[in-house]
Amino acid sequence: MPILGDQQMKPYNAVSIPGMEFFVVSWVQGPDGDRSKGVLRVSGTELTGKAAFHNAQKAMATPNPLKLAHLAMLFLDDNVAGFKPWSKEMTGSVPGEELAIAHPPEISDGVLEYWRRHQRMAGLVRCRVVLASGDISCQLGSQIIHNAKMASDPMAVIEKDLADENISVIRRGLDGLVALASDAAQKRISDLALNHHWYRARGAATKALGKTVGSEQAKKAAKTLSRILLFDGHAEVRREAAIALGVLGEPSAREALEKAAKGDADGNVRGFASLALEKLHK
Repeated sequence: MPILGDQQMKPYNAVSIPGMEFFVVSWVQGPDGDRSKGVLRVSGTELTGKAAFHNAQKAMATPNPLKLAHLAMLFLDDNVAGFKPWSKEMTGSVPGEELAIAHPPEISDGVLEYWRRHQRMAGLVRCRVVLASGDISCQLGSQIIHNAKMASDPMAVIEKDLADENISVIRRGLDGLVALASDAAQKRISDLALNHHWYRARGAATKALGKTVGSEQAKKAAKTLSRILLFDGHAEVRREAAIALGVLGEPSAREALEKAAKGDADGNVRGFASLALEKLHK
């Protein structure tokens, strides 16, 4: 295996095209860990990225979805050079819902679609490549399933997320409520911001209230946020309330902000309350 400085270069034999050689170059890049990219060698010239993909694509007699998926992972996809597209035989550590919608590489209307394993999580990723341009977009299989469920029964999905113990999942549920932009959704966010037993969830809901749109809803949100700012027992939640009030710019929150700016026990809360007051004065 040739060594190029601190890089290692090895042949990639999963794809064969006459007159072309394929390689995977790998290296370690600081906190990002292992990195890799594909290299095409043709007529003594080495190509990478879209140039390599298009040259190899043009050299194919007929479009082959599986071979193109290999090339896309080698030259276009992010840091998966040397790995193979997903196939039905790769069932280990993949959620059943994702297995049900994944399929081998296929081409439709000039777009290549393939699935692959996620490099760090137990799940799949769907990637689509516009063959004419080489533009690629990838999406988590779990997110595709989540979006489909949201389209059919959004509140059921949102409530399931809100009941989770993972703060990232709770935030996703809150984002779903914000997107609904209804009075009922705002009331649910307010309830969580005021009453959730976990301060991090209260803080996330408090932040979500700062995304309220519409003058009447903004006034209601400001009333809730003012109460949180003055009475929540955790400084992180009060800080989020001060920030959210600064985002809303609702004049009715002035009194609460003045009290917090002068009298809150936490310096960060006082500072963000003062910043929110400055925005109201502009």
